Amino acid sequence: MKLSTPSRKILHAVVVVVLVVEAAGLAWLYLEYSDLSDELRSSAWSLATKSLRYLEGDVELLIYLLDENPDIHLMALTARNAAEHASVTASALSTLHDHGGRDLTKTYVLGVAVSNIEVYLNTLANNPDKVTSLKENKELLEEAASILKEIAMKYRQDPEDIPNSLISKLHKISEQLH
Repeated sequence: MKLSTPSRKILHAVVVVVLVVEAAGLAWLYLEYSDLSDELRSSAWSLATKSLRYLEGDVELLIYLLDENPDIHLMALTARNAAEHASVTASALSTLHDHGGRDLTKTYVLGVAVSNIEVYLNTLANNPDKVTSLKENKELLEEAASILKEIAMKYRQDPEDIPNSLISKLHKISEQLH
């Protein structure tokens, strides 16, 4: 069956209208989800910076307890709390890396560093006899706490603003903890 010229024109017009409507729908979905992506990025980074501050405070408390009140059980409890904050931070950074919509290598490396710190703190929390390792790692932990504080306070708007050197330094420190 061959369509007449007026029927073909109508069919072409219908196809064009359908394609335009479909394109408009896809554009709307893109805009809708890109806003969600921005909101997710912002929320994940906000959660990460807040948890970084708590982690930094817990690490400073561990150092204080080591110097002033080396109660093994209190230190283990503080280490467990710090490990939980490190876990939340690492999860938020992983979410940011996975759904960030940009090349967020910095958040990946920062997440690895925080995960390394979490492993160390969990080891300390689960083996209170390892307080000697806390003494050995005191300087590293002080330096890590200082970097965590700087990141959480100075770069809380955008993780891309964090200098690579600062993230690399934290990563190296995290690998040296034992």
